Amino acid sequence: MDNNYELLKKDNIKTLSDAQTKLYIKAENDIFIIKVDNGIFKDDVKKCDYLTYREKEVSNFIELKGSKIDKAYIQIIETIKNISNNNKLKHLTDTKELKAYIVSKEKNKIPKGIENKAKELAKILYTKSKIRPDNMIDLIKYVLVVTNNDKRQSSINRIICSYKNPLIL
Repeated sequence: MDNNYELLKKDNIKTLSDAQTKLYIKAENDIFIIKVDNGIFKDDVKKCDYLTYREKEVSNFIELKGSKIDKAYIQIIETIKNISNNNKLKHLTDTKELKAYIVSKEKNKIPKGIENKAKELAKILYTKSKIRPDNMIDLIKYVLVVTNNDKRQSSINRIICSYKNPLIL
């Protein structure tokens, strides 16, 4: 493995971050965290920030957004296409389930009028997944990172996350 891959052991917590957003994740089982942007892809292609991968089980595409959440769909779609077309990496999309996580800070809202991009991404995730939910949109999760004392609760597609309440992958 190169330094773009990190094994997160079961029950361990890791902070993923970019210049504007942090995400706290906890490993349900051992899982690899793969740095995609300036990691496995260093060129100018559109790409998401991270991918978590459990061999043959699940691939979670993670885009950390400070703003312009609508661009996250395209970044994840392009990442899936580029990985699927790369012989050395395509095993990363050959799992039972593929999901997308769009992570934003507390103040960001999901913009209106992006349903077509969401549907396009959901269709790609659904087509590549072997485990398929009743509603393909359920493969896209929106994660809102909040402070530790925030009392809001998660819903089906919107996950509330903090350091004390990390996203479980």
